[in-house]
Amino acid sequence: MSKIAVRGYTVKAKDPQSNHTYNSTLQLKHDSVLVFDTETTTDQYQNMKVGFFQIYQEGYIQHEGFFYDPLMLNERETKILKDYSIKHCIELYLCKEFVDGVFYPEVFELKTLCVGFNLAFDISRLAKYGNNSKAKNRGGFTFTLSDNRFKPPIVIKKLGASNSFKFTTTKYNTGNDYFSGNFLDAQTLGTVLLQQNHISLANACELLDTRHKKMKDIKHGTITKKYLDYLIRDVESTFDVYKGLIKELDLYNIAIPPTKIYSSASIGKYALKQLGIKPLSEQNFDFPEYMKGQIMTSYYGGRCECRIRKAPTKVTTLDFTSMYPTVTMEMGLWNLMIAESIETKDATEAIKELLGIIDLEYLQNEDKWKDFVVMVKLRPDGDILPVRMDYNGDNGSFNVGVNYLSSDYELWYALPDVIASTILTRKVPEIIEAVRFIPVGIQKGLRKSQILGIDIDPKKDNLVQVLVEERQNIKIEMKGIDPESHEYKQLDSRAQAIKILVNAMSYGIFIELNPEDRKSDIEVYGLDSFSTSQNRYEKPGNFYHPLLAVMITSGSKLFLAMAEAKVEELGARHAYMDTDSIFVPPEYAEEITEYFQPLNPYNLDIPLLKPEKVDYWFFGISSKRYPLYKFRKNKIIFKDFKLHGLGHLTNPFSKDGGDWHEEIWDDQFQRY
Repeated sequence: MSKIAVRGYTVKAKDPQSNHTYNSTLQLKHDSVLVFDTETTTDQYQNMKVGFFQIYQEGYIQHEGFFYDPLMLNERETKILKDYSIKHCIELYLCKEFVDGVFYPEVFELKTLCVGFNLAFDISRLAKYGNNSKAKNRGGFTFTLSDNRFKPPIVIKKLGASNSFKFTTTKYNTGNDYFSGNFLDAQTLGTVLLQQNHISLANACELLDTRHKKMKDIKHGTITKKYLDYLIRDVESTFDVYKGLIKELDLYNIAIPPTKIYSSASIGKYALKQLGIKPLSEQNFDFPEYMKGQIMTSYYGGRCECRIRKAPTKVTTLDFTSMYPTVTMEMGLWNLMIAESIETKDATEAIKELLGIIDLEYLQNEDKWKDFVVMVKLRPDGDILPVRMDYNGDNGSFNVGVNYLSSDYELWYALPDVIASTILTRKVPEIIEAVRFIPVGIQKGLRKSQILGIDIDPKKDNLVQVLVEERQNIKIEMKGIDPESHEYKQLDSRAQAIKILVNAMSYGIFIELNPEDRKSDIEVYGLDSFSTSQNRYEKPGNFYHPLLAVMITSGSKLFLAMAEAKVEELGARHAYMDTDSIFVPPEYAEEITEYFQPLNPYNLDIPLLKPEKVDYWFFGISSKRYPLYKFRKNKIIFKDFKLHGLGHLTNPFSKDGGDWHEEIWDDQFQRY
């Protein structure tokens, strides 16, 4: 018997309120900015050798200087640094002098914004020592920069792929006088706004076309005049990138402090807040904990699979237009977001009847999808359903797959997942119970606002639809414009901003759960309920709404199942699928895309499912591991490739030697 697992919903048994009330004002704009960077030794310790800072007031330099650790510089390096600072009239500080005489007076006392590129690293280089944080900061690191007790240490804590920064509470920094600090990592903001994972300073400069660019071909580890030029240029480039990113952020017309952007989801939450939309936690819904638990058991995320393995296969890749936003519209989920209340209604008999008649033609009627916001309890018996299982059977990790499932347990699923099983197996699952969720009324307090330059009235406008259609119109307009022109770049930047925002509001924020770093007494709700003190409490995010998250992801899996069923109806097989795309035989691509067009929910004549890469060879090994390629003069030309699972390795080749994943695929092909 294989083990399966389901998600649950947790409630803290005892959740004492903090005795502290902080009056920390969040600033949208900062006139004063301190930018700094450090250079370190090249050994495993990476001790700071020298740093450089600039303080800007309303965009103009007010003060700048070097700071250094004399223990890390030899006599020759010290002389070069001192001579350079004298020649260029740049102040020179010991590291301690910079921390106590510049950093804290500016960043703590004057509340100046502190900016860096990979800021966590540079702050850690200033620290006299660091420790694991305790109590409510548990899971982070506390860095002590000064011996002066009036200058609080800084806590840096991981938040997903980002970091949060704050001054600690001390005897002198507490209560109404507490100040958490203004810290901004330009790398994090660049990752979000430019949609480039782990973006480098050099890349950010290129994308933003900054005045100063990062210097190249620098040898690290030894202080030279050129190396000091390089250090100064890094700080100047960082400030330019910061200004460029703030300009990008201004496009959104959303009142969000840049220091509070940890991911694109941050922008989505502030957009909903600006429209006055209240999260589920602030609504007086009759939404009991056990029901949240039942909904959470049906959460499985997206679908990714490699169906044809280790056999070269000709494919055309088909991508759904804005999959999650499209599902949000198709199922009428905007009405759930702005509802005054949500009612539940027994729909057991209606769902049994529906599943008895449903087919691919029925699913082409977009009006029917509004009735799919239903949770279903069933007893799986050879049904094709998502399941979280110990596939290896070694009591290790539980992974999600979509496969045939039989179980003695009664399990909850979102209706779209049940429909997907029905059209793929051509059998109706054993339905025990079905509950329909119905939005009632409109929230009070909704307000008109301008988002991305567009006037939005949330009572009348579906923000998701408005943004998707605006982006599609921009993409159409861009087709007739020179890609090198200023106008094209402006439109491209706006289209990118819309994409980021609409995706941020269509999924992630509704399933945000933040595990605490210590065990506590919690109540767990799911298929049943129980108490435990052996697990960590998962604190819901501000816009946590499991019903929306489950319906969006299950609706997207239904789209993929429909595409799969259509391919099978045509007598073929798909080679691969992932979240919002499916790889199909080229000869059937047009017929499959035409099948989905009646479901287009937009007021534009755009394809709901569109071909992206036509007539390519696909060689799949497993999920997220494949190349797409063509042959040209008996040589393989790669168009796209994925090679997940190598995150533990670094590039074994020269960084300027091209994409090393491509080289690995080329080597693999020599083996087959």
